[in-house]
Amino acid sequence: EGISGALGGIVERAEVERSRSTQPSNLDAWETFWRGMWHQQQFSKEGFSAALPLLMRAAELDPTMSHPHAAIAWQKMLSAIFLWTDTPQQTLAEAVASARSALAADPAESFAHSILGNVLAFAGKYDESLALCLRGVELNPSNANGYGSLAASRLFRGEFALSMEAAKAEIRLSPNDIWLQAPLGILAAAHYQLMDYENAVAVARLTIQRKSSFPTGWRTLAAALGHMGQLEEARDALSQFLLLMPGYVNEQVARSHSPYRDEAHLQHSLEGLRKAGWTG
Repeated sequence: EGISGALGGIVERAEVERSRSTQPSNLDAWETFWRGMWHQQQFSKEGFSAALPLLMRAAELDPTMSHPHAAIAWQKMLSAIFLWTDTPQQTLAEAVASARSALAADPAESFAHSILGNVLAFAGKYDESLALCLRGVELNPSNANGYGSLAASRLFRGEFALSMEAAKAEIRLSPNDIWLQAPLGILAAAHYQLMDYENAVAVARLTIQRKSSFPTGWRTLAAALGHMGQLEEARDALSQFLLLMPGYVNEQVARSHSPYRDEAHLQHSLEGLRKAGWTG
């Protein structure tokens, strides 16, 4: 696990840098994919816009490659969650379609199972999501991202202890992962739902340190601080969250961002935000 986790991050960075130094006219499908991934990894609306045509081109150059479809699905899912699109429901449906294309391209690919499972968790397909995520880590127990998808699936099912276990597995497998803020954000949310607000705050801070533009860290920080009565800091965290997600204005948006199967879990998350000053 240690060797796989260490090599995974190193190889990914090497592929990104190699693709960036290659002339565009000489890019094959693999290099086009990794050039798109460099833009996607900037985690910005502009970066996603630059990544999409490259990922689509990679899929055209080699229809048997699963990874471009999976990356498109991941990007569209995040765009829907963080409201980087005017049509979040349509964009999430497109993410599901792209993830299914990834799995169709390579039915044995662990990453494709995990991404489809992750996207379906946000689409409210909880049982299918869990089955796919479990299959993803079964196919490749060293796939760190697979455990992150499993953590998300279990979080929204209300299986918080198991969600934390999966998130910690991803962090252990790939501690330098470019997307480490994602499992950290899930871990913070699971602590919060278990009413362990002190640890929720601690992990939310780590999430923000890792990527200050990742809204989920600020959201959990604001809600946990709200429950702890640290209202000035909670309001500051809420302000940062709303700067990143100004469209987070009502329960409908909140539900699409955090689609818990149990309504009580959503209301618990919103209770902390309201204590911090959210008026949605």
